Amino acid sequence: MASAPGASNGAITANPDVQLFVEPEDGTAPVLRELNSAAHSLDVAMYLLTDKPAISALEAAQRRGVQVRVLLEQHPYGDAAGNNAVFAQLQRAGVAVRWADPTYKLTHEKAIGIDRRETLILTLNLTASAFSRNREYGVVDRAPGDVAEMEGLFEADWNRTTYQPLQPDLVVSPVNARARLLHLIGAAGRELDVESEEVQDRALEDALAAAAHRGVHVRLVISPASSGRDANAPGLARVKAGGVQVRELSRPYIHAKIFLADGAVAFVGSENISTASLDGNRELGVFVNSPAALQRMASTFQQDWDARG
Repeated sequence: MASAPGASNGAITANPDVQLFVEPEDGTAPVLRELNSAAHSLDVAMYLLTDKPAISALEAAQRRGVQVRVLLEQHPYGDAAGNNAVFAQLQRAGVAVRWADPTYKLTHEKAIGIDRRETLILTLNLTASAFSRNREYGVVDRAPGDVAEMEGLFEADWNRTTYQPLQPDLVVSPVNARARLLHLIGAAGRELDVESEEVQDRALEDALAAAAHRGVHVRLVISPASSGRDANAPGLARVKAGGVQVRELSRPYIHAKIFLADGAVAFVGSENISTASLDGNRELGVFVNSPAALQRMASTFQQDWDARG
C-alpha cells in the first residue's frame, strides 16, 4: 500500500499495484479471463448475475473441480423474481449458491475472489448491458491484505456472521464507506472528477459543494432519468447550486461509481452516492493510485465529459 497526496485532511492509503479495465470498451474478456484462470476456488458476491458467458464460465469452473461459491442478492431492484433463475441454474450445475444476508438492505457488492490470490472489485454487475452499453470500471487487486480481507468479508456474509474490515485502502459499506469517501472528497486540493449512477445523499452532496466552494474544480458525470420521476433531481440541484459542474450523458449509461482526486488517488467500487448504499447495503470498493489506472480513468472521464447526448 502507498499513501497518495491529500489536502488538509491528510493522505489517503491506496493500492498502487492494480490493473484497471473499462467498459464497454474492454468487453467480457477481462472478467472471463480471470474466471477461466481459477484453479482452486471462486468466491462471487454479485448483486445481479444474468450474463450467459459469465454463468457458463462459473459452470465450467465447477466441472473442472474448482470450488465455486456464489452469493446473490435475492431481490435486486425490488424484483420478486430477482436472481431466481440463475440461482436454480447454478444449483443444477453443482455450484454452491446462497442468498445474501438479509441483515443488509441489499447486497449490492460486485466482487470475485480467485484462488485466494486476487480479487476483482467492480462497479459492474455480471450482465450483458454492463459489458455492452454501460460505463463501468473494474479493478484486479492482487495485494495480499486486500485479498485476505475480501475473503474474510465473503466468509462472514456466506455464513451470516460479522467481520470487521481493517485494510485502509478498502471501502466497505455499511462499515466505513461514508467516512472514507468523505475523507477523499475533503482531501481533494485542486480537482475532483466523479461518475455516479445516483446522487441521493445529503452529506456527500454537501461535501462536494464544500470542495467546490474552497476552489476545487469539481465535475460530475451522470445519466439522466430515462422516464418518470428523477430521484437524482434534488441532489443534482443541490450540488449545482454549490458550484459543482454537471454533465448528463445517456450513452454510455453511467453505472460507474468513481472519484478521481487531483489525478493522484481514485475510488472504484459498488458504492453509489446514496444513503442506502453507504449506510444500509453491503458494498465494496478500493482506493487506487496506480499511475496506469489513474491515467486511464482520467482519459475515460474526459471522454465522457466531452461527449454529448
